[in-house]
Amino acid sequence: MYFSYKYFKNETFLTIIGLCLIYFIAQFFIGKIILQDYHVLIAFIIAPFFCLVIYLNPSLAIIILPFVTYLTPNGMNFGIPFISPGIFILLLAIIFQIIHIVLNKTFFKPSIIFICVLIMVFNASLVRDYFDVLVLLQGIAPFFLFSLIVNNEKHARFILKIWLTSYCVFLFKQVVSGFFNSSSSNILIMLAQSRISETGGFNPNEIAWTGVIYVPLSIAMFINSKTKIHTYFWLINAILLLTGIILTFSRAGLFGILLSFIIFYYFFPKYKHYSKLKILLALSVTSIFMIYVINVFSSARVIGNRGISLETFGVIAERFQWIIDAFNADKFHIADTPDLSAHSSFSGAFFLYGPLYFLLMYFLKIYFLYASWFVSKYHKNQEVILISRSLFATGIVAIILSIFGMTMFNAMYLQVYLIMLGYLYVAKSSTKIPQRL
Repeated sequence: MYFSYKYFKNETFLTIIGLCLIYFIAQFFIGKIILQDYHVLIAFIIAPFFCLVIYLNPSLAIIILPFVTYLTPNGMNFGIPFISPGIFILLLAIIFQIIHIVLNKTFFKPSIIFICVLIMVFNASLVRDYFDVLVLLQGIAPFFLFSLIVNNEKHARFILKIWLTSYCVFLFKQVVSGFFNSSSSNILIMLAQSRISETGGFNPNEIAWTGVIYVPLSIAMFINSKTKIHTYFWLINAILLLTGIILTFSRAGLFGILLSFIIFYYFFPKYKHYSKLKILLALSVTSIFMIYVINVFSSARVIGNRGISLETFGVIAERFQWIIDAFNADKFHIADTPDLSAHSSFSGAFFLYGPLYFLLMYFLKIYFLYASWFVSKYHKNQEVILISRSLFATGIVAIILSIFGMTMFNAMYLQVYLIMLGYLYVAKSSTKIPQRL
Protein backbone atom coordinates (compact mmCIF):
# COMPACT_ATOMS: atom_id res chain seq x y z
CA MET A 1 0.00 0.00 0.00
CA TYR A 2 1.25 3.50 -0.82
CA PHE A 3 0.06 7.08 -0.32
CA SER A 4 -1.59 8.69 -3.30
CA TYR A 5 -2.85 12.23 -3.92
CA LYS A 6 -6.32 11.48 -2.52
CA TYR A 7 -4.89 11.10 1.01
CA PHE A 8 -3.69 14.71 0.92
CA LYS A 9 -7.17 15.91 -0.01
CA ASN A 10 -8.41 14.46 3.26
CA GLU A 11 -8.63 17.27 5.86
CA THR A 12 -8.28 14.85 8.78
CA PHE A 13 -5.00 13.51 7.42
CA LEU A 14 -3.61 17.05 6.92
CA THR A 15 -4.71 18.02 10.45
CA ILE A 16 -2.84 15.06 12.00
CA ILE A 17 0.33 15.84 10.01
CA GLY A 18 0.11 19.52 10.99
CA LEU A 19 -0.37 18.75 14.72
CA CYS A 20 2.62 16.36 14.68
CA LEU A 21 4.83 19.01 13.10
CA ILE A 22 3.66 21.67 15.59
CA TYR A 23 4.27 19.25 18.50
CA PHE A 24 7.88 18.49 17.53
CA ILE A 25 8.75 22.09 16.53
CA ALA A 26 7.17 23.45 19.74
CA GLN A 27 9.45 21.22 21.84
CA PHE A 28 12.48 22.63 20.06
CA PHE A 29 11.28 26.25 20.46
CA ILE A 30 10.38 25.86 24.17
CA GLY A 31 13.73 24.16 24.88
CA LYS A 32 15.68 27.02 23.27
CA ILE A 33 13.62 29.66 25.10
CA ILE A 34 14.21 27.95 28.47
CA LEU A 35 17.97 27.74 27.73
CA GLN A 36 17.88 31.35 26.45
CA ASP A 37 19.63 30.16 23.28
CA TYR A 38 17.96 32.86 21.19
CA HIS A 39 20.52 33.07 18.38
CA VAL A 40 19.96 29.39 17.54
CA LEU A 41 16.21 29.98 17.69
CA ILE A 42 16.46 32.94 15.28
CA ALA A 43 18.73 30.93 12.96
CA PHE A 44 16.21 28.06 12.96
CA ILE A 45 13.40 30.45 11.97
CA ILE A 46 15.40 32.21 9.25
CA ALA A 47 17.10 29.11 7.79
CA PRO A 48 14.13 27.79 5.71
CA PHE A 49 13.62 31.17 4.02
CA PHE A 50 17.34 31.54 3.38
CA CYS A 51 17.56 28.01 1.90
CA LEU A 52 14.57 28.76 -0.34
CA VAL A 53 16.23 31.94 -1.67
CA ILE A 54 19.50 30.09 -2.39
CA TYR A 55 17.58 27.25 -4.05
CA LEU A 56 15.72 29.65 -6.33
CA ASN A 57 18.92 31.51 -7.25
CA PRO A 58 22.20 29.73 -6.30
CA SER A 59 24.25 32.52 -7.90
CA LEU A 60 23.29 34.77 -4.97
CA ALA A 61 25.48 32.58 -2.75
CA ILE A 62 28.75 33.64 -4.39
CA ILE A 63 27.74 37.30 -3.87
CA ILE A 64 26.79 36.81 -0.20
CA LEU A 65 29.72 34.47 0.48
CA PRO A 66 32.65 36.93 0.76
CA PHE A 67 30.77 39.18 3.19
CA VAL A 68 29.80 36.20 5.37
CA THR A 69 33.32 34.73 5.19
CA TYR A 70 35.17 37.96 5.99
CA LEU A 71 32.78 39.53 8.50
CA THR A 72 32.20 36.48 10.72
CA PRO A 73 34.93 35.61 13.25
CA ASN A 74 37.49 33.11 12.03
CA GLY A 75 36.85 29.64 13.48
CA MET A 76 33.09 30.15 13.93
CA ASN A 77 31.18 26.98 13.02
CA PHE A 78 27.91 25.13 13.60
CA GLY A 79 29.39 22.70 16.07
CA ILE A 80 31.06 20.76 13.24
CA PRO A 81 34.76 21.49 12.59
CA PHE A 82 35.39 23.45 9.36
CA ILE A 83 31.67 23.96 8.66
CA SER A 84 31.70 27.73 8.97
CA PRO A 85 28.75 29.90 7.85
CA GLY A 86 30.54 30.54 4.55
CA ILE A 87 31.17 26.85 3.88
CA PHE A 88 27.55 26.06 4.80
CA ILE A 89 26.29 28.57 2.22
CA LEU A 90 28.70 27.16 -0.36
CA LEU A 91 27.61 23.57 0.18
CA LEU A 92 23.95 24.55 -0.10
CA ALA A 93 24.52 26.51 -3.30
CA ILE A 94 26.65 23.80 -4.94
CA ILE A 95 24.03 21.13 -4.14
CA PHE A 96 21.16 23.32 -5.37
CA GLN A 97 23.01 24.30 -8.55
CA ILE A 98 23.73 20.64 -9.35
CA ILE A 99 20.00 19.91 -8.83
CA HIS A 100 19.16 22.73 -11.29
CA ILE A 101 21.64 21.34 -13.83
CA VAL A 102 20.11 17.85 -13.56
CA LEU A 103 16.47 19.05 -13.65
CA ASN A 104 17.07 21.41 -16.59
CA LYS A 105 19.09 18.71 -18.37
CA THR A 106 21.87 21.19 -19.10
CA PHE A 107 25.41 20.04 -19.84
CA PHE A 108 28.26 21.14 -17.59
CA LYS A 109 31.58 21.20 -19.42
CA PRO A 110 34.45 21.37 -16.90
CA SER A 111 37.29 23.72 -17.79
CA ILE A 112 40.95 22.72 -17.84
CA ILE A 113 41.32 24.72 -14.60
CA PHE A 114 38.47 22.78 -12.98
CA ILE A 115 40.07 19.46 -13.94
CA CYS A 116 43.51 20.53 -12.68
CA VAL A 117 42.06 21.60 -9.33
CA LEU A 118 40.22 18.26 -8.96
CA ILE A 119 43.46 16.35 -9.62
CA MET A 120 45.23 18.50 -7.03
CA VAL A 121 42.56 17.63 -4.45
CA PHE A 122 42.83 13.93 -5.26
CA ASN A 123 46.64 14.11 -5.03
CA ALA A 124 46.46 15.93 -1.67
CA SER A 125 44.04 13.34 -0.28
CA LEU A 126 46.62 10.61 -0.99
CA VAL A 127 49.66 12.26 0.62
CA ARG A 128 48.35 14.69 3.26
CA ASP A 129 46.26 14.40 6.40
CA TYR A 130 42.60 15.24 6.95
CA PHE A 131 43.29 18.81 8.11
CA ASP A 132 45.36 19.81 5.04
CA VAL A 133 42.79 18.38 2.63
CA LEU A 134 39.95 20.25 4.35
CA VAL A 135 41.88 23.53 4.16
CA LEU A 136 42.43 22.91 0.44
CA LEU A 137 38.71 22.16 -0.04
CA GLN A 138 37.82 25.40 1.75
CA GLY A 139 40.10 27.25 -0.65
CA ILE A 140 38.72 25.76 -3.86
CA ALA A 141 35.01 25.48 -2.97
CA PRO A 142 34.09 29.04 -4.16
CA PHE A 143 35.81 28.29 -7.48
CA PHE A 144 33.68 25.15 -7.90
CA LEU A 145 30.51 27.19 -7.39
CA PHE A 146 31.86 29.91 -9.71
CA SER A 147 32.47 27.27 -12.42
CA LEU A 148 28.93 25.90 -12.05
CA ILE A 149 27.06 29.22 -12.24
CA VAL A 150 29.13 31.68 -14.32
CA ASN A 151 29.05 31.44 -18.10
CA ASN A 152 29.77 34.99 -19.31
CA GLU A 153 32.41 37.65 -18.70
CA LYS A 154 30.01 40.35 -17.49
CA HIS A 155 28.68 38.14 -14.69
CA ALA A 156 32.23 37.09 -13.75
CA ARG A 157 33.36 40.73 -13.67
CA PHE A 158 30.48 41.65 -11.34
CA ILE A 159 31.47 38.85 -8.94
CA LEU A 160 35.08 40.07 -9.01
CA LYS A 161 33.90 43.57 -8.02
CA ILE A 162 31.79 42.17 -5.17
CA TRP A 163 34.71 40.18 -3.76
CA LEU A 164 37.01 43.22 -3.94
CA THR A 165 34.47 45.45 -2.19
CA SER A 166 33.80 42.89 0.56
CA TYR A 167 37.53 42.59 1.27
CA CYS A 168 37.89 46.36 1.61
CA VAL A 169 34.98 46.40 4.07
CA PHE A 170 36.65 43.56 5.95
CA LEU A 171 39.97 45.44 6.23
CA PHE A 172 38.15 48.56 7.47
CA LYS A 173 36.42 46.44 10.12
CA GLN A 174 39.74 44.91 11.20
CA VAL A 175 41.46 48.28 11.66
CA VAL A 176 38.51 49.90 13.47
CA SER A 177 37.91 46.88 15.76
CA GLY A 178 41.59 46.70 16.71
CA PHE A 179 41.79 50.47 17.28
CA PHE A 180 38.84 50.64 19.68
CA ASN A 181 39.76 47.44 21.52
CA SER A 182 43.27 48.63 22.32
CA SER A 183 44.21 49.64 25.87
CA SER A 184 47.32 51.55 24.73
CA SER A 185 47.55 55.33 24.41
CA ASN A 186 50.11 55.07 21.58
CA ILE A 187 48.30 55.79 18.29
CA LEU A 188 50.48 53.44 16.23
CA ILE A 189 50.07 50.57 18.68
CA MET A 190 46.30 51.20 18.64
CA LEU A 191 46.33 50.95 14.84
CA ALA A 192 48.51 47.84 15.04
CA GLN A 193 45.99 45.95 17.20
CA SER A 194 44.71 44.00 14.19
CA ARG A 195 48.16 42.43 14.12
CA ILE A 196 49.00 42.35 17.85
CA SER A 197 45.72 40.73 18.95
CA GLU A 198 44.81 39.08 15.59
CA THR A 199 41.36 40.69 15.57
CA GLY A 200 38.60 38.24 14.67
CA GLY A 201 41.08 35.36 14.76
CA PHE A 202 42.57 36.28 11.37
CA ASN A 203 46.32 35.91 10.80
CA PRO A 204 47.70 39.35 9.77
CA ASN A 205 50.18 37.87 7.30
CA GLU A 206 47.38 35.98 5.54
CA ILE A 207 45.32 39.18 5.44
CA ALA A 208 48.26 41.01 3.85
CA TRP A 209 48.93 38.26 1.28
CA THR A 210 45.31 38.25 0.18
CA GLY A 211 45.05 42.04 0.13
CA VAL A 212 48.14 42.42 -2.06
CA ILE A 213 46.67 40.43 -4.95
CA TYR A 214 43.67 42.78 -4.88
CA VAL A 215 45.82 45.95 -5.20
CA PRO A 216 46.26 46.05 -9.03
CA LEU A 217 42.57 45.20 -9.51
CA SER A 218 41.46 48.03 -7.21
CA ILE A 219 43.55 50.46 -9.26
CA ALA A 220 42.01 49.16 -12.49
CA MET A 221 38.49 49.56 -11.09
CA PHE A 222 39.30 53.15 -10.10
CA ILE A 223 40.61 54.00 -13.58
CA ASN A 224 37.68 52.24 -15.27
CA SER A 225 35.06 54.19 -13.30
CA LYS A 226 32.94 56.36 -15.59
CA THR A 227 30.88 58.45 -13.15
CA LYS A 228 31.85 60.58 -10.17
CA ILE A 229 30.03 58.25 -7.77
CA HIS A 230 31.91 55.24 -9.10
CA THR A 231 35.20 57.16 -9.06
CA TYR A 232 34.79 58.10 -5.39
CA PHE A 233 33.57 54.59 -4.53
CA TRP A 234 36.60 52.83 -6.04
CA LEU A 235 39.00 55.48 -4.71
CA ILE A 236 37.69 54.86 -1.16
CA ASN A 237 38.03 51.12 -1.76
CA ALA A 238 41.66 51.55 -2.86
CA ILE A 239 42.44 53.72 0.20
CA LEU A 240 40.85 51.20 2.57
CA LEU A 241 42.70 48.33 0.88
CA LEU A 242 46.14 49.97 1.03
CA THR A 243 45.65 51.26 4.58
CA GLY A 244 44.41 47.88 5.80
CA ILE A 245 47.39 46.03 4.30
CA ILE A 246 49.93 48.51 5.64
CA LEU A 247 48.44 48.35 9.13
CA THR A 248 48.90 44.58 9.25
CA PHE A 249 52.61 45.46 9.58
CA SER A 250 53.41 42.45 7.41
CA ARG A 251 56.70 42.71 5.56
CA ALA A 252 55.29 40.55 2.75
CA GLY A 253 52.35 42.98 2.54
CA LEU A 254 54.60 46.06 2.45
CA PHE A 255 56.83 44.53 -0.22
CA GLY A 256 53.76 43.41 -2.16
CA ILE A 257 52.32 46.94 -2.27
CA LEU A 258 55.61 48.43 -3.52
CA LEU A 259 55.97 45.66 -6.11
CA SER A 260 52.36 46.11 -7.27
CA PHE A 261 52.91 49.83 -7.80
CA ILE A 262 56.14 49.24 -9.75
CA ILE A 263 54.54 46.65 -12.05
CA PHE A 264 51.39 48.74 -12.48
CA TYR A 265 53.26 51.86 -13.60
CA TYR A 266 55.42 49.73 -15.90
CA PHE A 267 52.40 48.34 -17.73
CA PHE A 268 50.38 51.59 -17.76
CA PRO A 269 52.92 54.34 -18.60
CA LYS A 270 50.75 56.12 -21.20
CA TYR A 271 47.29 56.05 -19.73
CA LYS A 272 45.09 58.87 -21.09
CA HIS A 273 43.29 59.82 -17.83
CA TYR A 274 46.10 61.89 -16.35
CA SER A 275 43.89 63.32 -13.58
CA LYS A 276 43.29 59.80 -12.22
CA LEU A 277 46.95 58.96 -12.69
CA LYS A 278 47.84 61.95 -10.48
CA ILE A 279 45.54 60.60 -7.78
CA LEU A 280 47.20 57.19 -8.07
CA LEU A 281 50.62 58.81 -7.78
CA ALA A 282 49.41 60.58 -4.63
CA LEU A 283 48.17 57.23 -3.26
CA SER A 284 51.52 55.65 -4.08
CA VAL A 285 53.51 58.40 -2.38
CA THR A 286 51.22 58.30 0.69
CA SER A 287 51.59 54.52 0.91
CA ILE A 288 55.37 54.76 0.65
CA PHE A 289 55.36 57.47 3.33
CA MET A 290 53.28 55.24 5.64
CA ILE A 291 55.73 52.39 5.06
CA TYR A 292 58.58 54.79 5.89
CA VAL A 293 56.84 55.80 9.15
CA ILE A 294 56.53 52.11 10.04
CA ASN A 295 60.26 51.74 9.40
CA VAL A 296 61.03 54.64 11.76
CA PHE A 297 58.86 53.28 14.56
CA SER A 298 60.09 49.77 13.91
CA SER A 299 63.71 50.84 14.33
CA ALA A 300 62.68 52.51 17.59
CA ARG A 301 61.10 49.18 18.65
CA VAL A 302 57.75 50.88 19.26
CA ILE A 303 55.91 48.21 17.29
CA GLY A 304 58.59 45.55 17.11
CA ASN A 305 60.73 44.75 14.10
CA ARG A 306 58.00 45.02 11.47
CA GLY A 307 59.58 47.41 8.94
CA ILE A 308 61.60 47.01 5.75
CA SER A 309 65.31 47.41 6.41
CA LEU A 310 68.64 45.86 5.51
CA GLU A 311 67.83 43.20 8.07
CA THR A 312 64.73 42.34 6.00
CA PHE A 313 66.89 41.63 2.96
CA GLY A 314 68.85 39.28 5.19
CA VAL A 315 65.59 37.46 5.95
CA ILE A 316 64.90 37.15 2.19
CA ALA A 317 68.37 35.69 1.63
CA GLU A 318 67.73 33.28 4.50
CA ARG A 319 64.44 32.16 2.92
CA PHE A 320 66.23 31.49 -0.36
CA GLN A 321 68.77 29.41 1.51
CA TRP A 322 65.95 27.40 3.13
CA ILE A 323 64.57 26.55 -0.31
CA ILE A 324 68.02 25.58 -1.62
CA ASP A 325 68.60 23.40 1.46
CA ALA A 326 65.22 21.72 0.95
CA PHE A 327 66.04 20.81 -2.66
CA ASN A 328 69.50 19.62 -1.65
CA ALA A 329 68.06 17.33 1.02
CA ASP A 330 68.79 13.62 0.87
CA LYS A 331 65.06 12.79 0.52
CA PHE A 332 63.56 13.79 -2.81
CA HIS A 333 60.31 11.91 -2.28
CA ILE A 334 57.22 13.27 -0.49
CA ALA A 335 58.30 14.01 3.06
CA ASP A 336 55.79 14.74 5.79
CA THR A 337 57.89 17.35 7.52
CA PRO A 338 57.34 21.12 7.75
CA ASP A 339 61.11 21.71 7.49
CA LEU A 340 61.06 20.87 3.78
CA SER A 341 58.31 23.43 3.14
CA ALA A 342 60.93 26.15 3.85
CA HIS A 343 57.99 28.52 4.53
CA SER A 344 57.44 28.56 0.74
CA SER A 345 54.62 27.38 -1.52
CA PHE A 346 57.30 26.57 -4.09
CA SER A 347 59.22 23.99 -2.08
CA GLY A 348 56.19 23.08 0.08
CA ALA A 349 54.21 21.96 -2.98
CA PHE A 350 57.11 19.81 -4.22
CA PHE A 351 58.16 18.15 -0.98
CA LEU A 352 54.94 18.02 1.02
CA TYR A 353 52.44 17.33 -1.79
CA GLY A 354 54.62 15.80 -4.51
CA PRO A 355 55.94 16.68 -7.99
CA LEU A 356 52.51 16.29 -9.65
CA TYR A 357 50.91 18.81 -7.29
CA PHE A 358 53.88 21.15 -7.81
CA LEU A 359 53.55 20.98 -11.62
CA LEU A 360 49.78 21.53 -11.56
CA MET A 361 50.06 24.47 -9.15
CA TYR A 362 52.58 26.26 -11.33
CA PHE A 363 50.67 25.34 -14.48
CA LEU A 364 47.77 27.34 -12.97
CA LYS A 365 50.11 30.25 -12.27
CA ILE A 366 51.48 30.21 -15.83
CA TYR A 367 47.95 29.92 -17.24
CA PHE A 368 46.97 32.93 -15.08
CA LEU A 369 49.68 35.02 -16.79
CA TYR A 370 48.92 33.65 -20.26
CA ALA A 371 45.13 34.21 -20.02
CA SER A 372 45.54 37.75 -18.67
CA TRP A 373 48.01 38.59 -21.48
CA PHE A 374 45.75 37.03 -24.14
CA VAL A 375 42.63 38.91 -22.99
CA SER A 376 44.48 42.24 -22.67
CA LYS A 377 45.83 41.82 -26.20
CA TYR A 378 42.76 40.65 -28.12
CA HIS A 379 39.60 41.64 -26.20
CA LYS A 380 37.58 44.53 -27.62
CA ASN A 381 36.20 45.93 -24.34
CA GLN A 382 38.57 48.53 -22.83
CA GLU A 383 37.37 47.87 -19.28
CA VAL A 384 38.09 44.15 -19.65
CA ILE A 385 41.51 44.93 -21.16
CA LEU A 386 42.48 47.08 -18.18
CA ILE A 387 41.22 44.49 -15.67
CA SER A 388 43.18 41.72 -17.41
CA ARG A 389 46.33 43.86 -17.41
CA SER A 390 45.91 44.47 -13.70
CA LEU A 391 45.51 40.72 -13.21
CA PHE A 392 48.72 40.15 -15.18
CA ALA A 393 50.47 42.30 -12.57
CA THR A 394 48.68 40.27 -9.87
CA GLY A 395 49.95 37.05 -11.44
CA ILE A 396 53.56 38.23 -11.27
CA VAL A 397 53.23 39.36 -7.65
CA ALA A 398 51.49 36.05 -6.76
CA ILE A 399 54.42 34.01 -8.12
CA ILE A 400 56.93 36.05 -6.10
CA LEU A 401 54.82 35.78 -2.92
CA SER A 402 54.52 32.02 -3.40
CA ILE A 403 58.31 31.71 -3.21
CA PHE A 404 58.49 33.43 0.17
CA GLY A 405 55.22 32.35 1.80
CA MET A 406 52.75 29.48 2.07
CA THR A 407 50.19 31.52 0.14
CA MET A 408 48.81 28.67 -1.98
CA PHE A 409 48.08 26.63 1.16
CA ASN A 410 45.99 29.35 2.79
CA ALA A 411 42.23 29.02 2.22
CA MET A 412 41.48 32.77 2.21
CA TYR A 413 44.19 33.53 -0.35
CA LEU A 414 43.40 30.52 -2.53
CA GLN A 415 39.71 31.45 -2.74
CA VAL A 416 40.49 34.87 -4.21
CA TYR A 417 43.26 33.61 -6.51
CA LEU A 418 41.02 30.92 -8.04
CA ILE A 419 38.07 33.32 -8.46
CA MET A 420 40.42 35.63 -10.40
CA LEU A 421 41.63 32.66 -12.43
CA GLY A 422 38.02 31.68 -13.11
CA TYR A 423 37.31 35.21 -14.36
CA LEU A 424 40.29 35.05 -16.72
CA TYR A 425 39.16 31.69 -18.10
CA VAL A 426 35.65 33.04 -18.82
CA ALA A 427 37.06 36.26 -20.32
CA LYS A 428 39.48 34.30 -22.50
CA SER A 429 36.66 32.06 -23.73
CA SER A 430 34.81 35.14 -25.00
CA THR A 431 37.92 36.65 -26.61
CA LYS A 432 38.61 36.00 -30.28
CA ILE A 433 41.81 36.65 -32.21
CA PRO A 434 40.93 39.14 -35.00
CA GLN A 435 41.13 37.70 -38.49
CA ARG A 436 43.83 39.14 -40.72
CA LEU A 437 42.66 40.39 -44.10
